[in-house]
Amino acid sequence: MTTTTAAAIFLSRRVPVIACREDAGVCFVEVRKAIDDIERLVNRPRPGRALGPCPTWVGSSHDKECQKSHPHQCTTALTAKAGVTEVICPHCQITHDVDKLLEQQLRDTDDKSFTMSELWKLILPVMRLYVPLRTLQEWSARGRLIPTGYDPAGKPKFLLRDVRKLWAARPQRGVTGATAHKKRSA
Repeated sequence: MTTTTAAAIFLSRRVPVIACREDAGVCFVEVRKAIDDIERLVNRPRPGRALGPCPTWVGSSHDKECQKSHPHQCTTALTAKAGVTEVICPHCQITHDVDKLLEQQLRDTDDKSFTMSELWKLILPVMRLYVPLRTLQEWSARGRLIPTGYDPAGKPKFLLRDVRKLWAARPQRGVTGATAHKKRSA
């Protein structure tokens, strides 16, 4: 037996024999675990969405071992599964609206500068903005995306707000909607 298909066929033909064995329960558990592992690998769960730090202001009663001056923001990193509308902070136990947290995260990061690598690899994917790296490079080369400063390694940094404005204002090249349907039928 070299393939999983052959192993499955082999087991399916021997179900009555396996059922008569004393260790049939162990066999069932092992086969069920293998099936669950395969399904989990194939149908991967959607990763949680980063919502930024918890914005709740907490007093001295939140944690007896806290060394920060009070009051201060909780700042626990919050994440939410897809489709969830509310999330509870695991540290301060406050319930937050996911949409409001995402809006706040957008407002907080809009005026910050990032290198092209940070924008393309980290910031834009978290915001569900999939701007091609080549597009960012072209905007920079043509002077449409202007650096606001440089990091310690000398790489230019760009405002997230500028990238979002350029992406929103990009021209639509293809025909979509009803116009596309009319051209196909004509």
